[in-house]
Amino acid sequence: MNQPVPVPKPAATVILVRDTDRGLEVFMMRRTQKASFAADAYVFPGGALDEEDHDSFWNQPAGGLDHEEANRTLKVDKAGLAYWIAAIRECFEESGLLLARDSSGRLLDLDTSGPAREYDELRQRLNAGDLKFVDLCRQRQLHPALDHLAYLSRWVTPPDAPRRFDTRFFVAVGPQAQTASHDNQELVDHLWLSPHEALLGQASGKMMMVYPTIATLQLLALFPNTDAVMAYTRAQGGTEHSSDISYFTPSPISTRIRRLTANNAGVMTGPGTNTYLIGHGDELTVVDPGPDMDFHVENLLTHSKGVIRRILVTHTHPDHSPAAARLKARTGAELLGMPAPASGYQDRSFQPDRVLRHSDRIPVGDATLRVIHTPGHASNHLCYLLEEEGALFTGDHIMQGSTVVISPPDGDMGDYLASLKLLLEEDLRCILPAHGLVIDDPRQAINGLIAHRLQREAKVVAAIAASGGGTLDELLPRVYDDVPTLLHGQARQSLLAHLQKLRAEGRAVESATVWTLV
Repeated sequence: MNQPVPVPKPAATVILVRDTDRGLEVFMMRRTQKASFAADAYVFPGGALDEEDHDSFWNQPAGGLDHEEANRTLKVDKAGLAYWIAAIRECFEESGLLLARDSSGRLLDLDTSGPAREYDELRQRLNAGDLKFVDLCRQRQLHPALDHLAYLSRWVTPPDAPRRFDTRFFVAVGPQAQTASHDNQELVDHLWLSPHEALLGQASGKMMMVYPTIATLQLLALFPNTDAVMAYTRAQGGTEHSSDISYFTPSPISTRIRRLTANNAGVMTGPGTNTYLIGHGDELTVVDPGPDMDFHVENLLTHSKGVIRRILVTHTHPDHSPAAARLKARTGAELLGMPAPASGYQDRSFQPDRVLRHSDRIPVGDATLRVIHTPGHASNHLCYLLEEEGALFTGDHIMQGSTVVISPPDGDMGDYLASLKLLLEEDLRCILPAHGLVIDDPRQAINGLIAHRLQREAKVVAAIAASGGGTLDELLPRVYDDVPTLLHGQARQSLLAHLQKLRAEGRAVESATVWTLV
């Protein structure tokens, strides 16, 4: 019998930002390893709504926001204001930073020894349950600085997560005249750092984060200062996010297929690398085991009950194949795929027991996987078609929500476009990418990618023609003027791939690093 899906609890989070000589910084806290949700993860201050967050005391003109405006902003029928209150209350309880105004309307200044000690004691009473936040504000004639917060986004925890939350994310400039401290209960550390530093920490495995945190940091990394962040947030009015991505338990795709996502989300991997489990009982096949991360590998072993017959990889980039060796050692599974090419950033630990070729067919229980060689993103890239369902496992050849980087010398733009056109000859009903959600209209997605690449190629030709020629770095900002500079390092590789395709077709030539048209 299916268990009922738990209703997500309403929750609120506040992202504090500040300006420094080094640029924009964001405030983050580390949850204890004993936490029942997002244990050991770096998060923004926040938590579930409490009953007191709905108190009528909060609906006062001094706060700069009333119930009606809050409801309109969040697109809810009632209780919208409680999210703002919860964000400010949780921030004070967890970090000691209180976004509130005194009776004169000034933002609270706690950066003196007397008030700081006094409010630290009040915070301890709050966390101990001896005092309510609403009573603290009444007694001190304070009102949360509701107008100081701007609504950024909404994230709902996937249905199969152990605990579910419906969380509203707010942004606010951190109070300069206050000093943060973690509570040493739910939170064991805190720090200010740039969004880029936080993303590097996550990508290196030093800072564990859930995907909404990562996605928010990726957005913040685009802004130079707090004025730009707040102006954008107030202008766009909140973004709705719903995700079926789960790092905890497999998400069912069909009666044969389940998806489990590795917690390696980032700029290049999106929500993380999807690992697919195909089959039933003791006849399980894994497609793209993902990175060699303890949590992900143990999760795969738990949910497969250790019974994995074979492991297929789409290609040997480090976010796709490294877990294969450890899974093989634990289960005795057969490794299938193509070995790593000599060039490029590859996982050379992957050694297939059987090298696959185009059109090979692999029995997987009561179904069959057919191998389709799709070079372009990588020379050894393979897609797998589950023929009975018309479901195509595309690795990085096709990703949901973004385009893939083509990085020479192993990546080849001409091969990539030819591989896309090859897939148009197949009877496809859905695409199962290694990054993102299921794509339900394969033909539209493939044609869209082809059109996008050809439009970018036309832009390359136009940029060279307009300037009479240019180096790679001179052409880059002209061809990718619609891409954030944060991603220009990756865009540079795809630009080189476009130029090399034009050269192979006799349409462009490179001389002393300068590209010109033929």
